[in-house]
Amino acid sequence: MSLVLFAAPFPLLLIFGALSDLARYIIPNRCSLGLIGAFFIAFLASGLGWADLGEHALVALSALAAGFVLFALGVWGAADGKFLPAALLWLGPSAWLHGVFYTALLGGLLSLLVMSLHRTLRQWPILALWSPAMRRLSNAQKLHAPYGAAIALGALLAFPHSDLFAALAGL
Repeated sequence: MSLVLFAAPFPLLLIFGALSDLARYIIPNRCSLGLIGAFFIAFLASGLGWADLGEHALVALSALAAGFVLFALGVWGAADGKFLPAALLWLGPSAWLHGVFYTALLGGLLSLLVMSLHRTLRQWPILALWSPAMRRLSNAQKLHAPYGAAIALGALLAFPHSDLFAALAGL
């Protein structure tokens, strides 16, 4: 059995979390918890050392602290603040910066898209009839971007740069 199979839960859980956030503005806790649990299984299979585990954990704990700050400032929801550390746990010290960069870039683009859609739906309310998500966006008093989608895509783009990916792929 290829070690790459141990990485399979990573994209699946990220995609599930992103789709849930896009559809309902909710990232289920089971996505974050699943990412954490699957990480430990993949890590044990990878052959990386205990020092590497500590570095991955430090990256995730740092992201959790940043998530608390962003939540306290009203920038993110609590689920985003849990989803990012779970994703960055997989990326570790070798790829966390890639993940944060991609997430920030995609999050900015997503925010612009949400603002543009909101404005369009306010001008053309009939367009909101085809989707509950569009109706929520059309009626929103305060705009929220489904940042879980940016987190998921940013982490997926960064994962090939990680030491865990290299170890699982045998590179």
